[in-house]
Amino acid sequence: WKMNRVSCRASFLPQSNTDLHLESSVVSGLADHASSDPLSDRTDEEYQQGWVKDVGKLELDTKRKVEKKGGMGYIDMKWALYGIPASGALELFLPHEDISTTLITTGGIRSSDMLVSDYFQSLVLCEVNEKRTKQECNLETDVTYQIGGVTSNSVHRLKENGVAQYLKKPLCVHVGIPSSAKVSFDSKLAYKKGRQPEMTMDGNDGNDGASSLFGLLLSIRVTGKVTREDGACSISHVVWENVIPRQQQEEEQQQESDDVTATE
Repeated sequence: WKMNRVSCRASFLPQSNTDLHLESSVVSGLADHASSDPLSDRTDEEYQQGWVKDVGKLELDTKRKVEKKGGMGYIDMKWALYGIPASGALELFLPHEDISTTLITTGGIRSSDMLVSDYFQSLVLCEVNEKRTKQECNLETDVTYQIGGVTSNSVHRLKENGVAQYLKKPLCVHVGIPSSAKVSFDSKLAYKKGRQPEMTMDGNDGNDGASSLFGLLLSIRVTGKVTREDGACSISHVVWENVIPRQQQEEEQQQESDDVTATE
């Protein structure tokens, strides 16, 4: 047996692999004209254009003081994606990272046949660890999550010992995967990463079938009474567990066996 592969995207700096930065999974919903300078003040207008790459007030004030002393060797930054109701929906594409798309297409399986729950077992989102007001955003109750266009009705904070906490506040929520949610094939993100979509069984490009990336499409929208002053919603880490269906595990094992036999 083997353990399922766990994938993660994070926004905190520094990061040596840009493909693992949270922003690399964004399909849509980021503010178009927000400043790229993490130490600049963000405006209300930017937050109304979409989710914003921002830094919490305490972190920002501390960084500004440190920068006046030449940085003092600190290279970390609690950068995250922040949103309020006016920011609209943030869409992330989370690829399955433990299975070959070729195996799917050669087996004649299309996205309409594939349930997210067959390929993804767990989905966890975490917010920035920062001290804010008691009226700050609550990821459990102030945010609506959709997977494959289906709203998740099972969202709860992870309060178990050992799970990320800050000042006794749990930072992460588990988002249940709806049983009817279907996986997505995303050619746009494939192009964004410089990868060419594969051909589908019908001989078409990846726009209506399998591309070089398949996974779940996650939509995050702030629906509670959340303001910047009290504490906007933040997403700093997304973690998911990849699952290989038993049938495909058996097909892979049979293929490996056939390859060994052919070389003998």
